[in-house]
Amino acid sequence: MDLTAAAALIAEFSRGSADTAILKHTNPCGVGQGANLREAWDKAFATDKQAPFGGIIAVNQTLDGACAEAIAEIFSEVIVAPEFSPEALAILQKKKNLRLLQIQKCPLSAQPWDVRSVGADSFLLSSVDLKITSASDLKIVTKRQPTEAELKAMLFGWRVVKHLKSTRFFTSAKATLGTGAAR
Repeated sequence: MDLTAAAALIAEFSRGSADTAILKHTNPCGVGQGANLREAWDKAFATDKQAPFGGIIAVNQTLDGACAEAIAEIFSEVIVAPEFSPEALAILQKKKNLRLLQIQKCPLSAQPWDVRSVGADSFLLSSVDLKITSASDLKIVTKRQPTEAELKAMLFGWRVVKHLKSTRFFTSAKATLGTGAAR
């Protein structure tokens, strides 16, 4: 389930930007966007430096050596990417118990149904939200229209919060600043 959640979240971001997501127990605990994957990793990891231990990391472009070196500094269970550079593979294959998975098919092109067992030979069939929200989908109801930076932050946050199962979330235009359950 963590792997499915990671692939679905990272699919929200185009391959034209460098994005990294860190998930634990199907919840995003850090998402970052940068000029390159290393910068995106730094932003995602800065959200919560403890939660990623033993988590799932997903990137939306070829994982390079610089980002792989940073990721290798912590214990991760799985890294999901469209591809891995030879340098990244050399670094990450030295890690014990780390699984590297290549995304073969975009989760957004899958059937929009999720089937879950709910016990007693019963199943729950629900639709999956595959829509990626854009600025044209938003209806601004305040007197003051958002600035371009605020709009970018809203759209970034919208992509992440859609996958969050907790009740707190704070974002900037290119990174989550905090996620987690309310206390």
